[in-house]
Amino acid sequence: MKLKSAMAGSTMVAAICLGMSGTAHAEVVNFAPKSENFTTGDGWDVTIRLENESWNKLAPQNMAGTSRQGQATVRGVVDVTGAGETELKSAVMRVGYIIGCFANLNSVTASAAMTLGPSVGINTIGPTAGLGGNIGPTIGMSASPGEIKAYSMQEKTLASTHSFAEISGVNVNIDGCLGPAQVRSYAVLTIDSKAGKSTKEIYGDLFAI
Repeated sequence: MKLKSAMAGSTMVAAICLGMSGTAHAEVVNFAPKSENFTTGDGWDVTIRLENESWNKLAPQNMAGTSRQGQATVRGVVDVTGAGETELKSAVMRVGYIIGCFANLNSVTASAAMTLGPSVGINTIGPTAGLGGNIGPTIGMSASPGEIKAYSMQEKTLASTHSFAEISGVNVNIDGCLGPAQVRSYAVLTIDSKAGKSTKEIYGDLFAI
């Protein structure tokens, strides 16, 4: 799976051969805020939130069933309170998305082929299953098990006890994905003090795209 703005040529070929195309509409999905609290080893009380989150599902511009396209909006917020035992040195928050794809399309090859006897295949005129011979163009595809990857889309070095990092209407393109795909937002915070370092993550709702 590749997260990028340009469509791979092989993806277009596979989409045409499988007869898949994107739907010609947009759908905005809104999500409830998420919040978690934790205390660092030296006593700082921290609240991390995901809020103002939505995903605008778009029909992929390449009209390929192996592509997904959407506009992401989400805000990560951090509040640090209390009185820790040691001084805070730095803190960094990253906001992004975890994207999972059922199977990844690796390569596509097109050729003219002849098959004799019982056969089940995919060709440019759709699925075929027969007992006789078949002469015509065929498509061979190579796919691998799916992947789960995290993509950081915004980063903020905290300069105060209340900070945020957000994206709004950012276009996300996913190419080369066969089968279902799911997405969820995340925010990860790393706090460094004189006593030690703490990391906390929070996740949004998992949803299909």
